[in-house]
Amino acid sequence: MNLPDLFAIPCRRSPDKAALRFRDASGHPQAETVLTYERLFAAADTLAAGLAAQGLGKGDRVAFFLGNRPEFVVAYLAVIRLGAVMVPINLAYRRREIAHMLQDAEPRLAITERSLLPILDELEAEDRGGLEGVILAEELEGLRSDPATFAPPVVGGSDAHHWLQVGVRHSCLHTDELGIQAVIKTVKEGLTGYGTSPYTPLRVKTAKTVKSATKLLRKCYGAYPQAKPRLRSVVVSS
Repeated sequence: MNLPDLFAIPCRRSPDKAALRFRDASGHPQAETVLTYERLFAAADTLAAGLAAQGLGKGDRVAFFLGNRPEFVVAYLAVIRLGAVMVPINLAYRRREIAHMLQDAEPRLAITERSLLPILDELEAEDRGGLEGVILAEELEGLRSDPATFAPPVVGGSDAHHWLQVGVRHSCLHTDELGIQAVIKTVKEGLTGYGTSPYTPLRVKTAKTVKSATKLLRKCYGAYPQAKPRLRSVVVSS
């Protein structure tokens, strides 16, 4: 079972139950957005189909430089539906920190919001790593496509080795204060959606440092997959 399967359980059981309630900064009750499980997953599926049509797929990383809003949840579900990996970027980060994360995690796509776009605009070409496009949350609606045209990828087995690699590599460089057990727990429960137990050798689990665990994972699971074709036309500007 992967994350999309897990999140789909309440959708099957209670499709009309509220899955998400969001009230904007005004706090006015009429400004509240409510999405049922059925509507939430329908929105995620149509967005996943749209992103797939643009060339995004399994194994790609997507940076989220995005505040708390309904589009964050929809986009996150769409990304994991594709078998892609979400790379969260702290909203307090500025050019230097963002550049470091983009160069390290190498996302192909970033999702942000209009108010935060000027911060990303400060990045020079060399700061962006392999970033090919930026999408605004306010314009995600225009990317939606028919989910009937999209077949979700099967993610598991040897693919899970790669997600472990990516997750631990990213964690090692951005959570230095965490011990190795916390990093493994992060990879297991949050970053990838795949448990470490079936795939991770004992010598990796018992590593004394984050650095040694990373080296062992790379040694166990080999090189990263081959580069994918560039995204077709994903850039959305304000």
